[in-house]
Amino acid sequence: MTSFIQFVFTPAGMGDVTLAIAASRAGAVGVYNAELDHDPGETLVRLGALARQARGDFGIKLDAIDDAVSARLPEYAALGLRWLILDRSLCAAHAPLTDALRRAGVSVLAEVRSHEPLPEADLARLDGVMVKGNEAGGFVGEDASFILLQKWLKQATVPLYLRGGLTPHVAAACHAVGVAGGVLESQLLLLDEVRLPDVLRTVIGNLAGSETVAVGDGEHGEYFRILVRPGHTAARQLVAEGDGLGRADLRARVVGRLGWSDPAKGVLPIGQEVAFAAPWRKRYGHLGAVLAAVDHAVAHHAAAAARQPTVIEGGQLARTLGVRYPIVQGPMTRVSDTAEFALAVAEGGALPMVAFAMLKGAPLEALLERTDKLLGERPWGIGLLGFAPQELLDEQLAIAARFKPDYAIIAGGRPDQAVH
Repeated sequence: MTSFIQFVFTPAGMGDVTLAIAASRAGAVGVYNAELDHDPGETLVRLGALARQARGDFGIKLDAIDDAVSARLPEYAALGLRWLILDRSLCAAHAPLTDALRRAGVSVLAEVRSHEPLPEADLARLDGVMVKGNEAGGFVGEDASFILLQKWLKQATVPLYLRGGLTPHVAAACHAVGVAGGVLESQLLLLDEVRLPDVLRTVIGNLAGSETVAVGDGEHGEYFRILVRPGHTAARQLVAEGDGLGRADLRARVVGRLGWSDPAKGVLPIGQEVAFAAPWRKRYGHLGAVLAAVDHAVAHHAAAAARQPTVIEGGQLARTLGVRYPIVQGPMTRVSDTAEFALAVAEGGALPMVAFAMLKGAPLEALLERTDKLLGERPWGIGLLGFAPQELLDEQLAIAARFKPDYAIIAGGRPDQAVH
């Protein structure tokens, strides 16, 4: 295993620790995600099952702590609990508990969903910060992982861990800039280690990630991301009623209403990274292979990038594109719709893309004739609007075909348009 720590979260509200047990035995940190649990007694029962069956590091994620949980957590530290992840709002109120757990060998992390800094007093009692991006499932903030992590890298004085959108490539990039670890959850939903009903497996197997919706208060950046599909009555009701609601009101509407057994009657806190669930099942098959792929990427990607730099003059991508530098100029209406602009880009060593926008007929033909004449043997391409009227696209493509551009970018395009 590499130094990049992999956390594997169980699906929130499912109440099953099988995935966390498998993760702990495979060398990762298996985390029982107790977010949205409504029965503290059941939370402790599940944590006990994880403690008994884990063969490696395990932890728990909490967004609420009552007296029963607070009293029992030190017992689990003695049984091997090594990680406690808390919503940032819990840190100050439960400082005595976290202090005691840290003395017992438990690492305590605060999960954040915005770039608002933590008070110094809270940071002093933490072993790290888990940064949760907008693409993750459940409660999220405004910023995606890529943006939020950069904000925290500028201000963090403790190790950072990423939750939201993690893949082997992302893990390697995070490790390269000093991030200590990351979370896998919705990406894993179709692995054998996750117990889902067949009907839900079928639904998830056809998802692209865009089917998830962040519902909530856009003014304050407080959302709850769920899966919304035809027939998911409870999810659609939350979307209809949840606009403008903050975290407290959203939590009241979803606790006890999760729908892993019947998605039509409950909500599913699934993130956009569910897009990887089907491909990963086909490519990796089981959790151990996913963890190994992340480790391999972390261990080797940076060295590979150093050996084969891509953004250099005459590099492999540049040679493939037929240009001096591996740079593609994006098509811009009223900017890159002149042949002279395309020539300037080409002479600078990049690949020019002539924007078509709504041009047609004689003006478009004159533009392409001039571009073809000025650029000669240099490669160039065209920029199309995939959402333009089909009649217009047909005319544009018919004219463009006569001049044989080397490349095309289709904004808002579809696979069938790309084939054409």
